[in-house]
Amino acid sequence: VFLPADAAHSVLRRLRRANSFLEELKQGNIQRECREEICTYEEAREAFENDEKTVVDALCVVLQRRFWEEYVRESSPSGGLQSVVGGLHSLYLIVPLVLVVLIVAVVAVTVWRCHSRKRRQRSPSLGHSHHD
Repeated sequence: VFLPADAAHSVLRRLRRANSFLEELKQGNIQRECREEICTYEEAREAFENDEKTVVDALCVVLQRRFWEEYVRESSPSGGLQSVVGGLHSLYLIVPLVLVVLIVAVVAVTVWRCHSRKRRQRSPSLGHSHHD
């Protein structure tokens, strides 16, 4: 009747989800649902949108095999649409960093030019006469 301590703790433990902004409005994605988060039956069903593919029943070995074959195929890097989507996600990180570096460089060059102009105006130029 009683569960061992490890089993009881695993039932009571709450796992954090990797929710993003308006995730529920996005189409199911096996990468997001089962690789970035711990995959549950409901999340796999959401990704496949088909109960037959997500039935994980010990008696239905054929359906289990079909689910895991598609899971492995979807999660393996194939260089197709998934790599394009992954590339877009990395752009959200790279583009702001590049923009910040570019802005810092422009500000540094502008400050350096202003400073060098002021220095040139303060020091008397050799060979040039000043008109009053």
